[in-house]
Amino acid sequence: MAEINASGDERLNVLLTDKLELVGGIVLRGDVSDTFSIQAEALYSVKGTRFEVAGLRTDIDLNYLEVPVLVRFGPPADGPAGWLRIFGGPYVARLLGARVRVGSAASRDLELNDWDLGWVAGIGAVAGPLQIDFRYGGGFSDLAPEFGDLVPLPTSSSTFRNRGFALLAAYMF
Repeated sequence: MAEINASGDERLNVLLTDKLELVGGIVLRGDVSDTFSIQAEALYSVKGTRFEVAGLRTDIDLNYLEVPVLVRFGPPADGPAGWLRIFGGPYVARLLGARVRVGSAASRDLELNDWDLGWVAGIGAVAGPLQIDFRYGGGFSDLAPEFGDLVPLPTSSSTFRNRGFALLAAYMF
């Protein structure tokens, strides 16, 4: 579930709503000990937002190649809560494409910053080779001044950043 967050004019966050989008990719996890591991991911991630003004719905889709590097902690695997993990770390994402569609009009490309830097934190469960994570992530990078031209309120002092929740499942080989 992704959205774009506006900082500087909180009225915009009432307009900018969540979108349910897809995330998928590959994971590489290295166990340092039975309680600590490092996990690198390469994910195709769709982010963006939607809003409606005067009956016209606007959808913004941002496609990224996202690379989070996460540190995972948890109790020993043979303990009573050995399945539980908490994790966090930074990500870097390369914008692959950005499109906007207003109402039923054809979509058009957006010129946004090519890179997004941010963070990820969450909680997960591990059962043998299966891994399920629930995470929240937020971007540090301002998407671009052009984005402010799409929303119906003055945005001269606003910055626009990605944020969202994700539920991911993995099978570890």
